[in-house]
Amino acid sequence: MTKQISTVTISKTISYLYLLSYSPPENIDQFRAVMVEFRQQLGADIWDDAIQVAGEHIVSFHSASRQLDLDLVSGLVAAARTADADSEAARAFQAQMDEISQLSGRAKPNNRLHRKRGCRLCQKPCRYGYFSLISAPNFEQLPSIIKKHPSQPIRALWHYTIQHVVATLGIGGFSINATDLGDLAYCLLSLATTKSRYPFPEAQMKKFQTLNQAAIRQMQGSTDGE
Repeated sequence: MTKQISTVTISKTISYLYLLSYSPPENIDQFRAVMVEFRQQLGADIWDDAIQVAGEHIVSFHSASRQLDLDLVSGLVAAARTADADSEAARAFQAQMDEISQLSGRAKPNNRLHRKRGCRLCQKPCRYGYFSLISAPNFEQLPSIIKKHPSQPIRALWHYTIQHVVATLGIGGFSINATDLGDLAYCLLSLATTKSRYPFPEAQMKKFQTLNQAAIRQMQGSTDGE
């Protein structure tokens, strides 16, 4: 029987799983080490149940339906419970998350929550929308951060994104793939625009996305060259 789990615990567990899906598999030992405190705070007695409920919420969001594919939920939960064991387990979990992100409920831009804003300019599967929502970003400082760096808006937004990721679970010190960092940054900007906290005209969103993807490619190139 699943234990009663608070909304806060569910949200934090969902955020944890997304951050795990963004972490390079080769750095999974680092991720596991810095998340020990989070797991302890969550409580070992409810961990399995929290993963189960979080998996159900993730599948429901990407399906855009309350009618769950139980096989898909089962596969995701099983992979999530062992995902930080080693690099191969991490890759298996991330493959499950990639599959779920391509479900027809959210994968197409027209099916996304912010389709009339930034989502129309993103042609990738929706791997960041639910995390952006569930992690409740604080956009109050976003305008000032970007205005302070008018010549480097991408760098400023990536910095904001890193700050948000650390604040989500109150833990830092783990790696995120350059692609995921850049795409998550764009997703957060889309959400901020949708909430009208920092409205961006479409022409600026297009320009930003072009610069953002160029920055991602540059980061990937520098990583490949190490």
